[in-house]
Amino acid sequence: MGLDSKSSPLLPFHFQYSFLRLFQNEINIKYFENWLYDTSELEDLLKGSYYDLLALDFEDVKVLDEIKTIIDPFLDYSELEKREVLRLLNKAVRLDDDFPEILKIIYDLGVASAVLHDLERSTYGLTFEKGIYYDMEWCTYNESKRRELVGSFYESIVKEAEEVKNKLIQNPMDGRLLKEGCFPNIPK
Repeated sequence: MGLDSKSSPLLPFHFQYSFLRLFQNEINIKYFENWLYDTSELEDLLKGSYYDLLALDFEDVKVLDEIKTIIDPFLDYSELEKREVLRLLNKAVRLDDDFPEILKIIYDLGVASAVLHDLERSTYGLTFEKGIYYDMEWCTYNESKRRELVGSFYESIVKEAEEVKNKLIQNPMDGRLLKEGCFPNIPK
């Protein structure tokens, strides 16, 4: 393989993010393969590891594991985790369509992270974790009922999300943000 992990500089974040999108199944392997061939800057950044990536059989079922093995030394997982948590918090504040699922993910991450511990204990997280989400009641609520429920704790969501975002932005991370496996597709 290309470079060993001790001599591998981290990729600029916009390149790291492309790998994260692959690991999170936001892009498919064919799209990634085309991106890899089209992104000539990676040749200088990855050196021999770039050719290791190009040599992979992208139709092999184990290709994702092979990509992770090759690219691992070039990625800063704590930064990837931090940015993913910030993305989820922003989605919650925006009340995106997948709002209940986002709250459940944030709740689950709160259980696994000291940075997010306030969200773990939040009543709205418990509401979705133990009640609405698992009972699938949310799907049966009309728009008015959904607005009423969310309105009862939305200000708390915004306040706590801002507090957590400030902690993440102001305090540089030393190591992993979350316990391994919190984002199943981010390598350990």
